[in-house]
Amino acid sequence: MILEALVSARTAVPRQRLSPPGNRFFNQLLEFIDPTRRTTSGVKVSDDLAWNVSCFYCGVNIIANGFASPPMILYRRKGNDERERATDHPLFDLFHSAPNPEQTPFTFFHTALAHTLSWGNHYSEIARDRRKRVEELWPLMPDRVRPRRVEPGERIRVVGWDNRRMTPPTGRLIYEVRTDDSSKPLLLDRDKVLHPQGLGFNGIQGFSVLRMARESLGLSVASEQFAAGFYGNHAVPAGFLNVPEGTDPDQETALLKSMEDRHAAAEQAHRLGVLPAGVTFQKLTTDPVDALMLEVRRFSTEEWARWLDIPIHFLKDLTNAGVRANVAQETLNFATHTVRPWHVRYEQELNRKLLSESERREYYFEALTESIVRFDLLTKYKALWQAIQGGWMSVNDARRKENMNGIGEQGDLYRWPVNAVPASVVASGEYLPGGRAQQRQGKSEAAGGQRKAETTPEGPIETPTKPSSFTTEKRTALVNTHLGPLEDAFSRLVGKEVKSLKRLHDRYGAEEGVFLQKVTEFYGDHSGFVARTLAPHVDAVAAAVKASLACDRDLDWPDPTITEHVALRHCERAVTDIKKGSWKPWSEKTSPGRAAGSARYELNRLHNAAVVEVCAAMGRTIRWRCVRNDEPFAVCHDLDGKEVLAGGRFTDLLEAGYRPRLRHPPVDFGCECQLEIVEGDL
Repeated sequence: MILEALVSARTAVPRQRLSPPGNRFFNQLLEFIDPTRRTTSGVKVSDDLAWNVSCFYCGVNIIANGFASPPMILYRRKGNDERERATDHPLFDLFHSAPNPEQTPFTFFHTALAHTLSWGNHYSEIARDRRKRVEELWPLMPDRVRPRRVEPGERIRVVGWDNRRMTPPTGRLIYEVRTDDSSKPLLLDRDKVLHPQGLGFNGIQGFSVLRMARESLGLSVASEQFAAGFYGNHAVPAGFLNVPEGTDPDQETALLKSMEDRHAAAEQAHRLGVLPAGVTFQKLTTDPVDALMLEVRRFSTEEWARWLDIPIHFLKDLTNAGVRANVAQETLNFATHTVRPWHVRYEQELNRKLLSESERREYYFEALTESIVRFDLLTKYKALWQAIQGGWMSVNDARRKENMNGIGEQGDLYRWPVNAVPASVVASGEYLPGGRAQQRQGKSEAAGGQRKAETTPEGPIETPTKPSSFTTEKRTALVNTHLGPLEDAFSRLVGKEVKSLKRLHDRYGAEEGVFLQKVTEFYGDHSGFVARTLAPHVDAVAAAVKASLACDRDLDWPDPTITEHVALRHCERAVTDIKKGSWKPWSEKTSPGRAAGSARYELNRLHNAAVVEVCAAMGRTIRWRCVRNDEPFAVCHDLDGKEVLAGGRFTDLLEAGYRPRLRHPPVDFGCECQLEIVEGDL
């Protein structure tokens, strides 16, 4: 009694009977449209009958399930387009715990969408406290509510948001609510009713699907009744009893009744019968497939899928499942094209009716729709891994998606893709990622030049072992940032090549000439794939090198075809090594050194080429520096310390000349020589 008193103090409509929508209003509507209340199929239709059609019930239920499953969240806007859950707002708990004392949020939204899908409209009375805060939402039977506008000259009293009577102005939207079949309608103001609606033309009330689809409903019921009647006669087609002339009509009726009582029901199948003397049975032949109307019933399923805008396999029809898209894609289509529009309708109606004008600037409702689509475990984990690697999710973010606890502060760190680091950050040397590149830092610093301590009477001083230049520190940062990813890309390429070369060797290895020809053809086709694989890495390295040199001149570098040259060198080197016999991937398990050497060679080549372009634009002199004592090429030691004006050829300085002519290192694979600027740092 206390609860009922509290409820009645906040609501104007008494709680209605716990029953499906009554057929009074719907039947009156049908009588107005068709006094016979029959469809073309000859079946009388009603709202109660619609729920006996399995396709309609299944479709409404599964859409309502998908709609009610995601939680409806109230968010608070923050600066910089960010947001947070408004857990301290009363409306958050309304859809998180209970919209009213008798329903859970799932039950409320499930019922609401069932109303909208069948009747085209859902109505809920909004119960507010004296400060106009929403406390409860009570669903109303859609067949007992009618929205209309106040007519000119009409003097009525309606119930406002605070349950007080008020006189609405002409043209204001109000709602007529009938609590039983004979009572006078209760008039509610528009601010008192939550009214999400489906498709409609006047923008106030949606079309009733039960009304619009009455012919489809009649066809579904008629085909089902026909099939049930067919099996009621044990699938025996109708026939005739031929009786002798002069038989009394009463005897004919008695004979017919005796035959039906003995053989009509399925449980009386295959029983023997005896016909009176002179009576014969003439059977009518009927195709069982035509009699059961299988195609008609299948069409009825497709028809309801169209009415409800739902993929047909959700109605348990898998007839053509083999030619349809995969289930994951169909589920995504269901979430995007079927459920999501209903969420948008309800979100906007909740924002309009439950939030004040000032609150709408800060708060808004949104359903957590991502919970509808569930992929297989492998696909889901791949997506989470890409999100972590892409830097827009942390490990803890991914774990919370899977309802797992975080792993501490280290799980809140966001990774950053190496090939997406801004060039200005790379140039400053501030970004030094971990992994193999960082492990090479010691070796790279040694190659770039270390400072060693010397002792004097005044104390230790530091002197460089080699002349210092801008290339030392910035080249170290470049190697630390880009060598690891570039080596990984070459490793993937070499792995693919090894598999292909092993297949070619197994097939053509017995004939060396044919095999080498197939190898050449393979790398001719493979170069395009190499260029596409290396393109993002080469572009990132080229941009970082150019930025590190900080040249204010407008340089036409790098050349747009730079990646194609890198791919061509890689493929030509592979063909040459195979022909010379120095690389036999079909007899090796792995080729780790090959990928590392290619990555280091291309990185060094790009850096030195950029130094030449920048210094040539500024008229600087450059020096060849051999950083290793064990350089594999004699010309490296011959050119060590040689100086030329940037753009000139170092090999022109050699007495005997050298081919090919070199403007910058490296000489070939394995060379790690570098360039220095003679006139100081840029």
